[in-house]
Amino acid sequence: MMREFLTAEQLDALPEGTTIIDRYGDISTKRDGWWRSYETAPMWSAKVAKWRTRLATPEEVAAKQAAIAAVERCKP
Repeated sequence: MMREFLTAEQLDALPEGTTIIDRYGDISTKRDGWWRSYETAPMWSAKVAKWRTRLATPEEVAAKQAAIAAVERCKP
């Protein structure tokens, strides 16, 4: 698994459906050429790269999805 931080050019080259994580722990997935997450509006690669972004591990993605599901269950 790649652990180094990605440049904007590397992020642009990644295929649709790739999942990344930034230094704040936010998970984003590439869809329609934009990086989309639960916490933020869609962003372009140059902006995402500023947050020391790297590829996310499957464990990180699963943990984030579980946390989001738990919050959703608590909503009225």
